[in-house]
Amino acid sequence: LDYLIDTPDGTIKGHRSLFALLPKLNVIMYTPKSIFPEQKSLARVILTNPVTDQPIANTVVTVVLTDLDGDVRQEEVTTDDFGTAVVELESQVEGELQVKALVMTPDGEESADGVMQVVRESRVLVTTDKPLYQPGQKMYIRALALQKPDLTPEAGQELLFEVQDAKGNKVFKQAVQTNDFGVA
Repeated sequence: LDYLIDTPDGTIKGHRSLFALLPKLNVIMYTPKSIFPEQKSLARVILTNPVTDQPIANTVVTVVLTDLDGDVRQEEVTTDDFGTAVVELESQVEGELQVKALVMTPDGEESADGVMQVVRESRVLVTTDKPLYQPGQKMYIRALALQKPDLTPEAGQELLFEVQDAKGNKVFKQAVQTNDFGVA
């Protein structure tokens, strides 16, 4: 808004943003890019005044989680003196997890969105009894499969062994099941 006011002492002119007249919130949400199934993670929501950049304390924030199955969970948290609220995230379903932080104001709703991937990852260690083999020799191959992040055994999972020669030709292929300790 540009203004020009004529007074007996002279002219007053200036510029004022209408944005400063409305009570708005700046909602920022930080989420991890990916989490593991059944593993808790944290998301942080920060509320500030966009004009003064001061934190907004004691404000209720509703965090809504939506996974691929369409399950919706919501949790309410309150910002601290620094305008920050922390919420625990958890999902049993692999895939995309939508996260939305909502804050109700007298003028409506302010929000921030985030997307996370819920991924299951494993670590597999493969060992042999010798580093090199001659044609016709018997190979002994062992694999240890562990689930990230806590490295628990991948019990009862199918594991595929493939052996190639120096030219890249497949000479052996077999699917096996891991035991209770993640060993095949």
